[in-house]
Amino acid sequence: MRSPVIEHLVQEHLHIQHCLDAVDTFTTLVERVGHESETVDRHELCPFLDYLVEVLMLRHEEKEETVLLPELQHLGFAWADGPLAHVRRDHRQGRYLVSALRQATHQRCAWNADDLRHFVALSREWLAFNRRHMQLEETVLFPVAAIRIHPVLQETMTARFVAIDHEVDELPDAQRLTREGRLFLERLSPGMAAAC
Repeated sequence: MRSPVIEHLVQEHLHIQHCLDAVDTFTTLVERVGHESETVDRHELCPFLDYLVEVLMLRHEEKEETVLLPELQHLGFAWADGPLAHVRRDHRQGRYLVSALRQATHQRCAWNADDLRHFVALSREWLAFNRRHMQLEETVLFPVAAIRIHPVLQETMTARFVAIDHEVDELPDAQRLTREGRLFLERLSPGMAAAC
């Protein structure tokens, strides 16, 4: 049985993975836009990326950076190098990549062939990056946390995770972004929206 802290984070990873799969499906549709029978409104992706960044990933990274990683540092892990530094660097890199992807998606004028290729390349890079990052956390960081963090402390950490969820849910646009995220997921991955 997994610890409650790790179970919480892994469940978030599963939901993020479903969202990444929906972006992957959308990106594949955009790649096929060159065919006359294919039409895709790239602006459909804008609110979904906003939901991913401003609700899901905000929650998840906040839990890791303000609860999990400091606790692992307290247990003796180096903050400035090794796995903790790698995870924090990944979070910064992921925010940079998704910022570029959001800029491409929010572009006002119609895409030309170069814009389309740029979007597809950015999207594929961001998707692969996130999948590698989550795999690193699940194979390196999470197992150590499950073993080294005392069960009583894990309960406290899980309560802090729930408090972070509540704080993010109370942000001004969180409910609207969550609704829009569910609608997008339902269109591209029927059945996955219920997990939001």
